[in-house]
Amino acid sequence: MNKKYKTIGLLLIIVLSTILVSGCTGGSGESETKLDVTEVSVAPAGYGMYNVKATLIPDKDYSYLGMVAIFYDKDGAVIGTSPLVWNMNNVKEGQTIKINGNAFLSSSSESPAKIEIGLFSSAFSGNDMSSALWTETIDLW
Repeated sequence: MNKKYKTIGLLLIIVLSTILVSGCTGGSGESETKLDVTEVSVAPAGYGMYNVKATLIPDKDYSYLGMVAIFYDKDGAVIGTSPLVWNMNNVKEGQTIKINGNAFLSSSSESPAKIEIGLFSSAFSGNDMSSALWTETIDLW
């Protein structure tokens, strides 16, 4: 019976060692995402609405991509967020996508000086741009 436990222990050590050496534990072994986003523009559309346009070519298939916007005043303070500027399901690698969405600033008494936009692979990203697949900040004036 003691020999049985030694054999099981040895097999466990071999399996765990193989996983650690091969990098199958996830995390740092994953490749960095690169989205090709060009022709980015933001234009006022009236009544707190800003039209956001861009051209996107994804680096891989995504089940979902969504765009979030954060508005800043001239001092860099956040004055509003727009959590769903644009979104699309079943995005395919290499597909050219023309983004045309609207960011809405509802509660600010002043005009924004900048807007930061980001693309996310989750609809539940909030406004944490550090987890975005891509970001860009546009000066509005």
